[in-house]
Amino acid sequence: MPDGKRKKFNIYAKTREECEKALKKMIEEKKKEIAKLKKKAKEAEKTA
Repeated sequence: MPDGKRKKFNIYAKTREECEKALKKMIEEKKKEIAKLKKKAKEAEKTA
């Protein structure tokens, strides 16, 4: 996470394939969230 802390997330599924798909989707979502937070932080630095 942008604040330097790690967070744990659990993925549950009935099969390994479902789990891998869910994990891949969650990773993509978290990467997007992190990118947004970093962008906001950079914009805040510029205005400060």
